[in-house]
Amino acid sequence: MTAIKPLASPITETRLAGIAQLAGGGVLAVVALVVENPIVVIGELLFLGCVFSGLVYPLAYRRHSKRAVRRRNAPPTGDRERTRDTRGRVALMALAAILVLAGLGLLVGSLGLAAGIAVGNGGALLSTSNWLRSWERQHHAQVLRAPRWHWGTVGHRDVRELYVAPLGRTAG
Repeated sequence: MTAIKPLASPITETRLAGIAQLAGGGVLAVVALVVENPIVVIGELLFLGCVFSGLVYPLAYRRHSKRAVRRRNAPPTGDRERTRDTRGRVALMALAAILVLAGLGLLVGSLGLAAGIAVGNGGALLSTSNWLRSWERQHHAQVLRAPRWHWGTVGHRDVRELYVAPLGRTAG
C-alpha cells in the first residue's frame, strides 16, 4: 500500500480539464472543417457534443460525485497539492486525451467525431465542476481527492475517491 499523495480540488481539476477538452475539441473541429465535409462535421459536433455531454454528465460524472459526497469520507491527510502542480498534471492528462481522440478520429476517418466527443466531455466536466462548487457552498465544506491512483485500505485499487473536509482547509 502506498501513501496518499497531497490532496487536490476536483473542482479545479474538472474545470481545467473541461476547458482543455473544449479547446482541444475546437482545434480538432477546425481541422475537421478544413479536411472533411463541413456539413457532416457540424452535424457530428452538434449531435455528439450534446449527446455525449448530456449522457456522460448525469450518468457518470454527477452520479459518481453525488455518491462520493453522500459518504462524506474524511480526508486521510491534511496535505494539499499546489495549484501549479494540479494545473500541470491536468494539462498533461488533457493533452493525452486529445491525442488519443485525434488518433481515434484518424483511425475511423472522422476528426469531427473526435471533436464532438471532446467538446461533449469538456461540457460534462465543466458541469461537474459547477455542481461540485455549488455543493461545497451549500454544505460549507471542501471536496478533495487524491491526485493520483492509490491502493485502498482494503487492498482494492481506489478510483480516486472523493473526500469532504470542513470549510477552512484550503487547497494550495
